[in-house]
Amino acid sequence: GDKVTFTNIPVDLSNLPFTPFEIKGRIKVIVAIRPEYKIKKGTGRLLEICKCLESEMPDKISVEAVGGLSLNDYLDKIRHSHVVIDQLYAYSPATNALQTMALGRIAASGGEPEYYSYINEPDRRPIIPLSPLDPDIKETLRRYLLDRNLMEKMSAQGRFIVERENDSRIV
Repeated sequence: GDKVTFTNIPVDLSNLPFTPFEIKGRIKVIVAIRPEYKIKKGTGRLLEICKCLESEMPDKISVEAVGGLSLNDYLDKIRHSHVVIDQLYAYSPATNALQTMALGRIAASGGEPEYYSYINEPDRRPIIPLSPLDPDIKETLRRYLLDRNLMEKMSAQGRFIVERENDSRIV
């Protein structure tokens, strides 16, 4: 009863300046791949889905698998992307998704209603929710990736939530 069951992950925002979300041309999607977590996080499956979407809509999205980079190089990749596909098996965003949101980019990860309830956020939904229970993950991703107005809104909402819930000065 009196034990902590959840705490927010601290994020040092001083190193992650928000940059305006701007879409010119194709939506740039990064799939964050670490071979040792490919199955555990579902990123192998997500990469296949994203590559399928890219082949169906080559004029609308580009997909790049990214792994094995230094943190600085990885964050630079995020800054030059629009969406970061993080993981399939999560209820809430972890460090990768939070850094993505802090930079003003869209994270696709755990964004379950329980997470938003825990942080007392009834309105904002900045995460593309991925779940292994979703009967058609590809269509979920397609719906978000094709709605540029929604993604611009999600960009600002993500930064707001990370500032409010994850700033290392308050966690």
